[in-house]
Amino acid sequence: VALVPLPLQRFSGALSLRRHPRVTTLATMSKETNCDLAGMEKRRQLHAVVEQDGKGMTGVSTSTFLLLSGIVLPIWATVFLPLTIFYQLAKHGFQRLEQLFLRKQDRPQYCKLDSGYRVDEKAVIPRSQRKYDIVLLGSTGFTGYLMCRHLIRSYGKKDVKWAIAGRNQARLDQLKKRLAEDLDAPR
Repeated sequence: VALVPLPLQRFSGALSLRRHPRVTTLATMSKETNCDLAGMEKRRQLHAVVEQDGKGMTGVSTSTFLLLSGIVLPIWATVFLPLTIFYQLAKHGFQRLEQLFLRKQDRPQYCKLDSGYRVDEKAVIPRSQRKYDIVLLGSTGFTGYLMCRHLIRSYGKKDVKWAIAGRNQARLDQLKKRLAEDLDAPR
């Protein structure tokens, strides 16, 4: 078998060898060209997987590259980047000035979340007296199911006591059965 030139194809920054009908084995090619057989086989397998769907990376034309690097990049660097930096500095500066010159009660509240609900501290059960370490509310929904699976996988055999809670007892029972079937967990 004679060594024939193989067509090279540019793909994703690396050159890949395409199979040629006149080359029968990699061993023959390896002996004649003093190549590493294992390395060539590994590269061939990698490129076979990458090229099996016929897709490849599309290149950028020279005109597109010149347009981006010659026009868009300078506009971004001279207009948008300084404006962004100025905006962030001004925002931080104004917040700092407010802290220095305004009393705490006169400062505007940018983000104030208060539902008005208050918990009586005497009604909170101490952690050592609680029946469960974790109570998962809303466990019958999709996210609750995923959370239950995570809790079983993470804390199934550990000393963490947890419970599921929901509005519908029948759905909670279905969830327990589904989890037991899916994960072989105790019911």
